[in-house]
Amino acid sequence: MSSNTEQKRLVELQSFNIVNEETEDTLTGLTELASTICNTPVALINLLDSHQQITKSSNGIDISAIPKEESFCQYAIKNQDLMIVEDTLLDLRFRNSPYIEQGIRFYAGVPLTTEKGYNLGTICVIDNKPRQLTDQQIQSLKLLAREVVDHLELRKKNTQLDARNKRLNNADKFLSNSSDLQIIVDTDSLRILKTTENTHTTLDYEGSLIGQPFADQIIDGPAKRNAIKFLRQSNKKKGTFIAPVETGGEQIIYLEFTFSRFFGRWFVTGKDISEQEKTLRALQETQIKKETILNSASDCIITINQHGEIMQFNSAAEKTFQYDKEEIIGKSMSETLIPPLYREEHAEGIKHYLETGHSPIINKLVEMPALRKDGSQFPIELQVNHIKDSTPPQFLCIFRDISERRETQEKLKKTLTNLNLGQELAEVGSWRWEIGDNTMEWSKKIYDIYDFDIMQKPSVDLLLDRVHPEDNNRVKDLLSSIMEGDLIKDFEHRILAPNGTIKWVRHSIKTIYGPGDKPLEANGAVQDITKQKKTQFKLEREKQLSDKIINSLPISFFMFDRDGNPIRWNDQIREITGYTQQEISYMHPKKFIAEEHRQYVEKALKKVFEKGEVTAEANLKTRDGDNIPHLFSTSSFRSGDRNFFIGTAQNIADLKEYEHQLEISLKEKKVLLSEIHHRVKNNLAIISGLLQLECFNTENDNTKNILANSQLRIQSMATVHEMLYQAQDFSNLSFSDFVSKTIDSIKSIYQQEHSDINFEVSVNDIQLNVNQAIPCGLIINEIVTHAYNNAFPDDKGTITIFLKENGDEVTLHIKDDGKGLPDDFSLSHDNSISFSLINTLVQQLEAEIEVRSEAGSEFVIHFEKKNVKGAGSSLTT
Repeated sequence: MSSNTEQKRLVELQSFNIVNEETEDTLTGLTELASTICNTPVALINLLDSHQQITKSSNGIDISAIPKEESFCQYAIKNQDLMIVEDTLLDLRFRNSPYIEQGIRFYAGVPLTTEKGYNLGTICVIDNKPRQLTDQQIQSLKLLAREVVDHLELRKKNTQLDARNKRLNNADKFLSNSSDLQIIVDTDSLRILKTTENTHTTLDYEGSLIGQPFADQIIDGPAKRNAIKFLRQSNKKKGTFIAPVETGGEQIIYLEFTFSRFFGRWFVTGKDISEQEKTLRALQETQIKKETILNSASDCIITINQHGEIMQFNSAAEKTFQYDKEEIIGKSMSETLIPPLYREEHAEGIKHYLETGHSPIINKLVEMPALRKDGSQFPIELQVNHIKDSTPPQFLCIFRDISERRETQEKLKKTLTNLNLGQELAEVGSWRWEIGDNTMEWSKKIYDIYDFDIMQKPSVDLLLDRVHPEDNNRVKDLLSSIMEGDLIKDFEHRILAPNGTIKWVRHSIKTIYGPGDKPLEANGAVQDITKQKKTQFKLEREKQLSDKIINSLPISFFMFDRDGNPIRWNDQIREITGYTQQEISYMHPKKFIAEEHRQYVEKALKKVFEKGEVTAEANLKTRDGDNIPHLFSTSSFRSGDRNFFIGTAQNIADLKEYEHQLEISLKEKKVLLSEIHHRVKNNLAIISGLLQLECFNTENDNTKNILANSQLRIQSMATVHEMLYQAQDFSNLSFSDFVSKTIDSIKSIYQQEHSDINFEVSVNDIQLNVNQAIPCGLIINEIVTHAYNNAFPDDKGTITIFLKENGDEVTLHIKDDGKGLPDDFSLSHDNSISFSLINTLVQQLEAEIEVRSEAGSEFVIHFEKKNVKGAGSSLTT
């Protein structure tokens, strides 16, 4: 700063006439607010003259003046913006400052710049520890600097205004009301009739105002309309208002007009109050800035009087406490914001301070609950400060909602608790090794794992003392590798406890490196894995046993995951395929299958995961290219998040050869059976033809009947023979087909003689064993033949055949509507061939038979469906 500029700055400082004046309450409040917002113990407002720094207001320290060359502010006023020294020990400008030795480690100052651009001094905050300011704190400190300058400017203008008023009071009072101008206005036209010379002087008009509308001199639209409205009211006699007027020099001045009506005229006097209006506006702007500073703070800032009534309530307080400022101003802070349990203590604390100047809650930071409008409570941090020199006494209360902090603390506490609990449950301890000075620290769990005395100090040597002798050298080598910068992530070793117990532990390590990749410290977690190791050893023994078992199997064993990666296999696979262990470990299962069967096997593998198990035949391809038929039995299972399939492969080459020989033998038997069938069929046909020929040649009816019956029996036997030849399974013959063919045979023989005899047949699709089907069919043949021959003398009638199955019980019901049986008929005593045969067949079936002769003859046979063993029941074609 040049000497000329400095001289002008000092002249500007003198013009404010404040250097030797006493400290004002407003400045005191601003330093307290600066200290609170920036959270520093000290805040000052300093002015710098030619040789010293003069403190006009201080908070947190009692100081009046110091030499200019020792001050921090001498550097701050050289800037046009904020000067921050976060750590004075690191700033060469202050290395010889005596105040660093007194504990000043942080300084932030904003120049007090006047309207003319001169820096009179600073508003600054000071702390005894290095720190930083937030952007919000920096902005607030700048606003406070502007507030100080506005206050000084306003004070200066008020002083000048007072001096001018004194001069005016001594001026010539040529007008009775001592106004600067006087105008007479016509009450009808509202035009100017007369003015004084001072009017032209004040308004800087060269021309005449006579005849001009009075309201035209007012430039504010609403003020002009209000003036016209007022002047036109005939009932008004007096009035006063303020309006802006433009002078001839195009300047805006504010005049306070006083109106008086006399003799049909308005006598108007005007007083130039531009300076007062400017001062008032400056005060309003100052208040707005003050409100802006308060409302920009994130903390709740509330001022109360000595009665505890709220005087100021910033935006943060509105948001936090849920009150609008208008509804809470003037109310008791204790009754609205303090919970009932703390109200008496709060009131007594302020009362005691007012009486003694001391209080445990004033100028102290305390934590307590606060009360919202809805009645809910929340934790706060409260500091109540007495605003110095305030009359009557006022207090600045700063509330800070610490709900999030409390919640974070609780979460942290819970996290630490869970961490400790987790370490306990997981048998995990933690340690930290300072590699440079070879010191260690560890958690309580390590004392438990290593069986250390809780009073023993952690060290590397103490740790090594517990390592099993067989593992000691290996662990030492690992620690040496860590010290040399090698990356060691984890290792395991045994512990030998004082009582001889052996434990297994695993260390997981994270090494922190410094410049040049030099290891600085290692952090680790140690876990007792004794149980896991025992399980591991047990599994290894079980695997060895299972390997012996599967390798002793006479068939191949395999296990793959779903992606086809080999998991386990036995020696049989290696021996039969010729592949080595290493080759098998990389082979997909389809590589073991012959090319012509691979697509079929791939589909089978998909099915095994859908259905759970699959059996398939395919050729196994050896390393030499040979194809060996195998039967594969495979099933799938899931372990964890992986799917596997396991199975066996049986060499069926010999079985395939045996099947081939069986097929050849079966074909030969089929040819032989077909030849026998044709010979038997032809022989039966010849016998039936001979019987029919004899029947045609004989005249004896009895002989004809015997021959016809014999022919039917032969045809029935032929039908059974045909049915047996065509059957696929002798244990389940379709009996309904046999019944139909039997009836057709009977019709063909007796068709001409008994053309009016009808059949009603209802036979369920019943499957019978061959040893039940044959006797049952022959019974039907004999009973129906008997009905044809004996039941219908007039050759007309109906034969009903009904066969049904109910569970394992079969019922055969044959009825005719002919002449019926003789009254003395008895099945057991009838010696005819038909009934003797029927009786024998019923016994063979182990059946029960009922014979009735009411409106014809009726035979009801019941027998149990059985898998009766005999000559043909177990045969299949």
